[in-house]
Amino acid sequence: MADRIAVMNAGRIEQFDTPLELYRRPANMFVAGFIGSPKMNFIEGARAREYDARTIGIRPEAIDWSADSGKWRGRVERVEHLGDETVVHLSLDTADILTFRTPLDERLVAGRNIHASLREDSIYRFGCEGCAIHGPKRDP
Repeated sequence: MADRIAVMNAGRIEQFDTPLELYRRPANMFVAGFIGSPKMNFIEGARAREYDARTIGIRPEAIDWSADSGKWRGRVERVEHLGDETVVHLSLDTADILTFRTPLDERLVAGRNIHASLREDSIYRFGCEGCAIHGPKRDP
C-alpha cells in the first residue's frame, strides 16, 4: 500500500501527498470534497465573506449543534442513524444544506429546528479559483 496519494481531476494531478495531509490541508476545493465521508460542506456568500473567503469548507465532524443557541439556525431535513453516530442534514435559511456528524442522539428528528456552530479552528477557506487560502483570517 502506498504512503502517498495522487488526487487526479480530468487527468491532472490536483495534489500529491500523504492521506492525512490531503485531509488536513487540501490544496483546493476538489481535493477537500474528494477526501472524507460525508464530504466537506461548502458555504458561499455572506457567510464565507465573514472569513475573508469566496467559499468556506467545514467537515461534518467539526460542527456542533444545540437546541437553544448557535451561529446558524436551520431545520433538520434528514437524519441517518449509523450505529454509534448520527449524520444530520440541516437546511439553512440560505438554502444551503449543512451535513454534520454527532454521537447518536434520538432528539434529532426531521422537521426539528436547531442551531449549528462551526468549530472556528476547523474552517477551511477557499478563494475565487477554488484554491485554498492558508493562514489566519484578517481582522476587520
